[in-house]
Amino acid sequence: MILIRHGRPIGGVKDPGLSDLGRTQAEAVADRLASESITVIVASSLQRAAETAVPLATRLGLPVECVPDLREWEPYTPRPAYVVLEDLDDDHPQKLALAEGRYEAFVPPLDHDALRGRARSVVADLFERHPGERIAAFAHGGIINAVLAEILGISDRLYFHDPAYTAFARVARLPGGRVIVRSMGETGHVT
Repeated sequence: MILIRHGRPIGGVKDPGLSDLGRTQAEAVADRLASESITVIVASSLQRAAETAVPLATRLGLPVECVPDLREWEPYTPRPAYVVLEDLDDDHPQKLALAEGRYEAFVPPLDHDALRGRARSVVADLFERHPGERIAAFAHGGIINAVLAEILGISDRLYFHDPAYTAFARVARLPGGRVIVRSMGETGHVT
């Protein structure tokens, strides 16, 4: 399974679509992954992830299956407007936290156990529903961090790295059922 973070969205709306740069990033990740023998494409229910999946789905002639559990953090009530961190002032606390590698300071208040459980569940479910298939899963930095942390056994750290827009990680389920991380943070297509 390839876990892909969405492209750069527009800011200031609750469920943003992709910015012009985000659409360019989505095309670049599609170019990179088009030859990967992908047979299943899934995306979270949030617009920025679904839109990032479209160029690859179009190239491969595959539908995009909506998987709500690939969404970002636990849902807010009401969901706040999306903030594009690159648009914040350099001294903004969230931007400083990421720049200094204090990723946990970036995580909003949420139910950590529920997020870890959702991360375990969504990966297990996708592998069960699509055995032997190559899955491209378009999601968000928060859930990707939670999935990787669970697999790596560092689940006490919900956000331990800052994946770039359209960065991807590869995870695999071995014949015995164990899930491993093959790579993370691949960005050669956008650098």
